Amino acid sequence: MVAAISGLGTVFHSSSDGGYLRRMLVKILYRAAFKQVRLRVIFQNSDDKNALLQAQAMRISEARMIKGSGVDLQEYPVVPEPGEIPVVVMAARLLSDKGVFEFVRAAEILKNERGVGVEFRLIGSLDPGNPTSATEDDLAKWKRGKAIRVLGYRADIADQYGAANIVCLPSYYGEGLPKSLVEAAACGRAVVTTDHPGCRDAIKPGESGILVPVRDSVALADAIQLLLESPDLRAQMGRRGRKLAEEEFTIEKIVDQHMKIYEELLAT
Repeated sequence: MVAAISGLGTVFHSSSDGGYLRRMLVKILYRAAFKQVRLRVIFQNSDDKNALLQAQAMRISEARMIKGSGVDLQEYPVVPEPGEIPVVVMAARLLSDKGVFEFVRAAEILKNERGVGVEFRLIGSLDPGNPTSATEDDLAKWKRGKAIRVLGYRADIADQYGAANIVCLPSYYGEGLPKSLVEAAACGRAVVTTDHPGCRDAIKPGESGILVPVRDSVALADAIQLLLESPDLRAQMGRRGRKLAEEEFTIEKIVDQHMKIYEELLAT
């Protein structure tokens, strides 16, 4: 059996009483699911691996690390940054723990309070079945405020990143290794994201992007403003991000790592 853990979601990060009970139940279910003679569990970051090791769901010898789901570099080319007004983009499900409200607040700080000339674009759709989803009222409020452009769901993410100067994901969700940040690296765009499991694993902090604390809109605004005012730094981070994608995130490398795990198990 090969299991792929693409993130533990919100249950392992909730501090509520209900969250604690759900977490205990999920740990029991993981233990039951992983009672296999020949097992390998693929993780995208070490925090998720450690969480399930602490839950005694498996043995450390059964864990394997593969960073992300891979990206086709040909589909995410590097194009020159757009000129005129710089653009900051966030692409994610519109959930509070994806940092969408912090993103909107950072836009308000920079545009309305500091008078920075910048355009913020929010890409993604609501998730009505999720209790942390933004609402239609939130969307209407954001549109009225005009601090951000709400683009809704888009399939042309490579084009959207190519039309941006900075990619942002201020998430505190239980990420595996966010595909949006891998795609941003492939497109050669500097990243601002949170010092949170998964997010911090998708960049080289200080080299291909900047880490900020979770739930901190001011720190997020400060980091974005630093990159807006430092085009050389932004370009340097973009180049290093592309190099990181070429070295670690290509779909060919990810597939090869999976195949080696299958071959290892079949040879056992």
